[in-house]
Amino acid sequence: MQNWEKTRRKSYNDAVNRYTEFHGKSLSELIKEAEDEEDERLPWRKRQLRTHLLNFRAFVYKKYFENTAKACFARVKDIYKFKEIELQKLPRINDKAANKPEPIYYEDLPTNEKN
Repeated sequence: MQNWEKTRRKSYNDAVNRYTEFHGKSLSELIKEAEDEEDERLPWRKRQLRTHLLNFRAFVYKKYFENTAKACFARVKDIYKFKEIELQKLPRINDKAANKPEPIYYEDLPTNEKN
C-alpha cells in the first residue's frame, strides 16, 4: 500500500509542478486567485481559472501522449476540487489534438534470428 500512496503523491506533485511552472505562479497564488473570483461571483466564462485550465490542457495535450495528458490534467482539477473550488464543464478537447504514440506492429518486433 505504501508504494501505491507514494506513486500517487508523486503523480500529483508532478502535475502541480507542471501547472505552476506553466503559469509562473505558486499553487497558493493560483488557488487564492480562484477563490477571489468565486467570491466576486464572476461567471465561469470570465474566470481566469477557466483560462488557466484551458491553456494548460492545450499545453499538456501537445507535449505529452494522450493518457499522460489526461492524467496530469485530472490531477490539477482534483486539487481545485479538494480545495472546494467550483469547476464547471470545459469545452471538449479535439481528439486530433492529442499526441498519440505510433502503433507497434508484430513485424516491428525484434526477433532472435541471426542474419
